[in-house]
Amino acid sequence: MSSILSKIPRWPRWNINGASSGTYGAQPSGAAGSADLHGLFGNQAVFRIGARRHVKLAILIAFTLNVAAVLWFVGPARDVVADIRVLVGNAERPPLFESYHENEVLLPQHNPDLPFPEGRDGKYLYWPDHIFEVGWNNVMQELMLNALVAYASNRSFVFYNYEWRLDGTKYSTYRGKLIPSQIPITALLSGAIAGQPYYTDPDAPRSVAESYFHKVCPNPKTWDKEEFNSLFDHEGSTETIVSQLVELLANETNCVQIPSMVFDWGVMGSPDRMLDIWPRFSASPILTEFRWSPLIESAFDTNHVFLRPLNASEPLFSTLPPQLPSAARYTPLPGLLALHVRRGDYLQHCVRLADWHSSYTAFNGFPQFPDQLRASVPHDAQGSERRALVRPHCWPTIAEIVQRAEEVRATPEGEGLVDVYVMTNGERGWVRELEAALRATRRWRTITSSRDLLLSYEQKFVAQAVDMLIGQRAQVMIGNGVRLHCFLAPCDRLMVWSSMSGQINLLRMANGFSPNSCRHW
Repeated sequence: MSSILSKIPRWPRWNINGASSGTYGAQPSGAAGSADLHGLFGNQAVFRIGARRHVKLAILIAFTLNVAAVLWFVGPARDVVADIRVLVGNAERPPLFESYHENEVLLPQHNPDLPFPEGRDGKYLYWPDHIFEVGWNNVMQELMLNALVAYASNRSFVFYNYEWRLDGTKYSTYRGKLIPSQIPITALLSGAIAGQPYYTDPDAPRSVAESYFHKVCPNPKTWDKEEFNSLFDHEGSTETIVSQLVELLANETNCVQIPSMVFDWGVMGSPDRMLDIWPRFSASPILTEFRWSPLIESAFDTNHVFLRPLNASEPLFSTLPPQLPSAARYTPLPGLLALHVRRGDYLQHCVRLADWHSSYTAFNGFPQFPDQLRASVPHDAQGSERRALVRPHCWPTIAEIVQRAEEVRATPEGEGLVDVYVMTNGERGWVRELEAALRATRRWRTITSSRDLLLSYEQKFVAQAVDMLIGQRAQVMIGNGVRLHCFLAPCDRLMVWSSMSGQINLLRMANGFSPNSCRHW
């Protein structure tokens, strides 16, 4: 135990409390945010790690209560009690990631005196009408396509925050939990999207922050939404849309502001409309130089010894050069099987998925993937029959999860699988039942889950990205490929279809993983 823990990099302010389950994709990612290591290392380890988080808060409360006892004789004690509530409330208040915002402002390309194609004479592309108040993966997939258009048109991409509310408030609430209203993109991503150089294309203009764009482009060119949508085939394939936008932007002024969302639910949810962009997309630095932020990579460095305890000598991300291509940075983790298991609110969605004849979401629909929904769910199946056929692909039971893991382990791509990591927002008790069922097969060396991750307080609020990095590198991943296509508002605003597995598979395919290692339930 001590030899393993000694390899964990030091990181301040561990988040050890259990996170409540909820929609797997909201900001306070319920998938990860606790460290309950009973299943691996016993109660003693839990106490040693868990005790340190609350020690300062306990001392603070104890001190305040003693002060209250004194003030009881000289003033109203209720004021002290109110102060205690404020102190406790402040201790649990979400982080605001101030240092990330500050560092974004200080990027070296934020200099109007730089020569073309940057500086005041450079060309910029800004998407103010981007998606918000949805899960991270829905934001990420649009962000990457917006950045692709900017790169293809030789313009600086204006990156933006992961936003929950746009009214200037610092905090929002989601399912009764306080969350930050804005998370800077650099807390989640690094690389060219987030302002780093294009190492394989050093002449390309670097991405910039919104504040700098407004400084150098006080009066950008824009269009009326209806007029803009008439300038390209809004119902076309993604490659068609990108090509038309690049052609349009070639003749426009330096500062351009796109007035409406281009890559909407219809594009994101349709393999038929999305996948023709793959040759362009996969060859671009948006993917070949893709990088997670240091905050996300440090969370992986902290936890990888629990995922693969006999492979603790793997180099830390912090020791790797920034120009290392994504495929060389995020190499496969031999022996690791990642399972993406949606729980929480997803059961009701599975019924709609069946009733609406929904297909796999775009990047879960690569034709090379061995698991295709059409093969197991006939299009003409209706009602309860269709629901029964769709349910195992969307909401597998514990027995079905165990069986599927065994099936995949028996394939050529599954040879050598010995460790399991479960990406889930399931309740802690359910996760332990699943772990016990997997352990009962005596096939697996270690079984860990999102609930076991050791995370700093900031990492708790970007924890879904940590899961994604693990799934991206697993030898094999079994994901939830289904999606929900909403026809009526406000369903489409709630974004109730899953995109996490699709984004992980996108990154796996971009880095050269075998399509046969990207499986579905």
